[in-house]
Amino acid sequence: MALTLEILTPSRKVMNVACESVYLPGNQGEIGILPGHAAFAGTLGTGKVRVKEKDKTTLLAVRDGFIRVISDKVTLLADEAVFPQDVQAAKLEQKEKELTSRLTAATTLAERESVLADRRWLAVQRGLTSS
Repeated sequence: MALTLEILTPSRKVMNVACESVYLPGNQGEIGILPGHAAFAGTLGTGKVRVKEKDKTTLLAVRDGFIRVISDKVTLLADEAVFPQDVQAAKLEQKEKELTSRLTAATTLAERESVLADRRWLAVQRGLTSS
């Protein structure tokens, strides 16, 4: 028995694979999904997704969204998703500088929270390249 994992963003289908297990970031912590998992719907946090296929493990980062598990089919609807090979250190560094400026200029709690969420996303991407 295997799972089918589909990861979608607003702009593309990121992956659609058969796998043995999926570990993903929920808003309250990591969620592990194995074949036979109960039906489930929840919120996806920002973090790393580990997909265990028969002979390899794939790692990618996702940013916020929704999780649905029905009959061994796992669907992740993410705002963004990126594979390690797509992370560009120079772009992350430039974005970090921009976020530092935005944080300094932020005058409302909402602006600060937005910048901090962007910083968390950068940290997860950076973590992909050092794993």
